[in-house]
Amino acid sequence: MITEKREQVEASQQDYLINRALDLSKNIYKTAFRIVRNKADAEDITQETFIKIIRYSSSYDSNLSEPDTWIYTITKSCTLSYLRLLRAREKYKPKTIERLSEDPLSILIRKEEVDRISSLLDELDPMMRSLIITATEGIDYESLARVFNTKTITIKSRLHRGREQLRRKLEEDQKRVA
Repeated sequence: MITEKREQVEASQQDYLINRALDLSKNIYKTAFRIVRNKADAEDITQETFIKIIRYSSSYDSNLSEPDTWIYTITKSCTLSYLRLLRAREKYKPKTIERLSEDPLSILIRKEEVDRISSLLDELDPMMRSLIITATEGIDYESLARVFNTKTITIKSRLHRGREQLRRKLEEDQKRVA
């Protein structure tokens, strides 16, 4: 009876987590894509994230983190693992981000801006790049701290440091272009 009850709770928890991940699937994909800059790789990471959510849903503890935080932690982990794998194979080459717009000139300008920022982000440490990109998704500091398994003040400090590094790189790039 107890085992049966526990299985029901685990099944319902798994269903909830899968449904929540489905609700966040676009954000999971966008997060992965913004880090790896490759559609196929981002799709693979998204799929791997869902596999891990299903596989490890029984280990989720609502007392330790919110479901979204847990899902983003898995997304971050899958993305960083994928980057390590690509680096090990020496095949990681950043791709440009393509944006849709009605105005062709806007497309060109935006693409150049995105390419410039993307290449400067690539110069940052992968963890710092992941933190900056994840923070732009609108996740609060406390959730980021749980995702990155650190204190909120550390997240604020690292984000500040990362944004400063990116700002300096943008300024240097601007001077080089001018």
